[in-house]
Amino acid sequence: MNIKDVIILGAGASKSEGAPLQNELFKEFFKYYKHVLKGKVWSLSEEQEKLIIDYFKKFWGIDIENYQNQNIEFPTFEECLGVLDLAYYRGESFKGYSKKKIEQIRNALIFLIAKVLDEKLRGRIIYHRKLIDRLKNEGCLRQTAFLSLNYDIIIDNVLADLYEEYHLDYGIDFVNFEREDDWQRPSKNKAVLLLKIHGSLNWLYCPTCNHLELTPKEKGAIKAFYKVKKCIDCKTPMEPVIVPPTFYKEMSNPFIQ
Repeated sequence: MNIKDVIILGAGASKSEGAPLQNELFKEFFKYYKHVLKGKVWSLSEEQEKLIIDYFKKFWGIDIENYQNQNIEFPTFEECLGVLDLAYYRGESFKGYSKKKIEQIRNALIFLIAKVLDEKLRGRIIYHRKLIDRLKNEGCLRQTAFLSLNYDIIIDNVLADLYEEYHLDYGIDFVNFEREDDWQRPSKNKAVLLLKIHGSLNWLYCPTCNHLELTPKEKGAIKAFYKVKKCIDCKTPMEPVIVPPTFYKEMSNPFIQ
């Protein structure tokens, strides 16, 4: 693989297709949640909803059930998770918030970012496709590597659509490669490299087998928040691979170290 150029995809790339920026995430989610998702199967559980309502009220002074007519500035996702991560990784807690409760709120907030990205990026993808088409037409797609800081699978799906000519290569050995009639190992003479250093919505990790499963074109990480997906080999519940955008990043997963 002869890489000549590297394209870095950050929040602005996803914003161009309709995703909210970090400082818009909570406002967008709660507006969408109240009018569309509340009470649906693919939504927050009652316990998760209560945890988030209490957290915003006690930590940020925001009543997320009655904020619409007020001039409220929501914290960024990094600010919201950062205060929890700092306590969690130090083994500390807040009054009325045990380490277990902090972890539950943290997981609910991570689900929130995954869900809002999923909902906002269901439309027609324009700019990522134009980028890939241009690189393909200029004959330089295979000499270009992509470094994504995003969890969404916009660029993944655009590259996967070119399977006959190009093979999406994450630089990772997925357990899928060992199974018949599953996602195939990318061919070296067709591979286009995409590195996702913060994880991806289509990756699931088994902490027992220490392997990664790819859910091609599907946001398997979001489903894992609703219904436990067990490893085919050992039946251990699989975990999403998502590194939140906070200063205190947990990079212990061996596939993204």
